[in-house]
Amino acid sequence: MPVLNKALFLLTIVTVVIFQVVKAADFSNLLFVKLSSPSNGEKVQAGKSFKINYSLKPVTWQGVANGYATNMNFKLLEGSGKSTGVHGSLGETFLKVRYCNDKTAETFFEWRGSVFAYIPGQAPKRVFECVGMNVARASIENGKLLSTSRELTYFLDPVTHKKLDRWDNPWTGESLPVIHIANDPVQMALPSTIPLDVRTNPHSNTAAIVAEIPLFYPNPLATPDGQFDAYDPNKMYQAGEFFTFKCASGDLEKPVIDNVDINWTRMSGFAPFMKMGSSPGYLLYHCTGYKLPHGSSYEQLDPLLVEEIEKDMVSYKNAPLSYDPEARSVSSWSYFKQHFDRYTNDKEATWPIPA
Repeated sequence: MPVLNKALFLLTIVTVVIFQVVKAADFSNLLFVKLSSPSNGEKVQAGKSFKINYSLKPVTWQGVANGYATNMNFKLLEGSGKSTGVHGSLGETFLKVRYCNDKTAETFFEWRGSVFAYIPGQAPKRVFECVGMNVARASIENGKLLSTSRELTYFLDPVTHKKLDRWDNPWTGESLPVIHIANDPVQMALPSTIPLDVRTNPHSNTAAIVAEIPLFYPNPLATPDGQFDAYDPNKMYQAGEFFTFKCASGDLEKPVIDNVDINWTRMSGFAPFMKMGSSPGYLLYHCTGYKLPHGSSYEQLDPLLVEEIEKDMVSYKNAPLSYDPEARSVSSWSYFKQHFDRYTNDKEATWPIPA
């Protein structure tokens, strides 16, 4: 099925969400990915959307039934170049790009960017700067690429670039504690034999992949009693993650790929700690990031991240030892819900919770 190979390479970008973003990434409880053929029988070609489905684990706090699914659409970035003829698989090529061939090795990514608030009828406002990291480990077992990681994202003052402990909401006038992102674990299990066909730009000798990932699933903060309505009253969680993922085309032949860049754009509702209630609008994240060279440690991360890890987040020096099929991935929304009592009862608490 060579026509699918062009699109299937884009499937690998799903795991970029582990270190983005954003952070603020909300691929909570991702269990597995399975392919679905276009319903109209059309061939999938570069530049056209290719749809896959992913299923969520049943979780009582979401009330999600087993098999609840949403869609992700991917497009290959068209260029003037021809296929390089480089072929591989998720468990071969992507393992080198995102992780490492050595299942005991840890892979660090970091990112930095801006967070803008968009409210109808108002000028966009840059409300935060952000900086984050992810440390991951991966292995191939029983035909699957299994990955496990921990990730941090800190919201910073966009002027001073300092970590925010509190944020003055310019729309409500409230002074609010800032809940930074600390997701542990973030896990994925993907078929390792998915074939890949890489396209490159001959003018820059880079390989570029675009992934468009719309998210729509039950909001973990939606409860019958409306306990969290002041923070996010929506019944469904709606967001989108959009990536451009690049490396040198020549590096794809190497056993170790150190130089990998990522551009990440995210749209979502207002972060729960912003306490925007039912106010219309959304956040737009725009970040760039990169992979640290093989053998790096947390000490090579951004100084702010190093300081926070050494002071309070010691467990983030390393990735989890192995993928745990029984563990539930953590998202910023589920983290807020899990620690809501601390948020409401301890006004002097700092975030994230030391770990």
